[in-house]
Amino acid sequence: MKIKHFPPEDEFKDLGFGVKVSSQKRRLINKDGTFNVERKGLPFFESLSFYHSLVEMSWLKFNGLVVLAYIVINFLFACLYMLIGINHLGGIISKSLIDQFLDAFFFSGQTITTVGYGVIHPVGFWASTISLAESMTGLLGFALATGLLYGRFSRPNAKILYSKNSIIARTAV
Repeated sequence: MKIKHFPPEDEFKDLGFGVKVSSQKRRLINKDGTFNVERKGLPFFESLSFYHSLVEMSWLKFNGLVVLAYIVINFLFACLYMLIGINHLGGIISKSLIDQFLDAFFFSGQTITTVGYGVIHPVGFWASTISLAESMTGLLGFALATGLLYGRFSRPNAKILYSKNSIIARTAV
C-alpha cells in the first residue's frame, strides 16, 4: 500500500468551501454556516427575496407571522362587513357595537376557512361579494401557507463541520 503525502497547507488551492476563497484569503462559508458572499450591482428590490426570508426565518417567527396574518385579514374583512352595515349579515342578534363586530369577526373566520357554520349568513349583493372575495382569499392564503411549509420542510440543510484533516476516497462506499 502506497502512502500519499499531502503538500503543506499553504499550497492548497481551495475553491471556497474550505479555508479560503481564492486570493482574498477569506472563507466562502463561515464557521457558523452563514455565507461570506456579498451581492453587488443588483437593484434594491431584486436583491430582496420575500420567499427566502419566509423559508429561512425561525419557526417561532414564521408561525407568529402566519397567525398574525390570519388575525389581521379577518379583522379587515370584519371591518368591511361593519362598513356596509351589520344588517347585511343575517343571524346576528347582538345589540352592542362591540358584540356585532365580534360576530362579524367570527363570521369572517368561518368564511375564510370555508367552515361556514350557517348561523350567520350574508344577505344581499355586497355582503355576498365580500364573503366571496374572502373565501377566495382564504383558499389562496392557505395554499400559500401550505407551499411555504413544504418549502421549509424540503429545504436542503447542509450539516458541514470544519476540520483541518479530511479523508477523500476515489470510490463511494
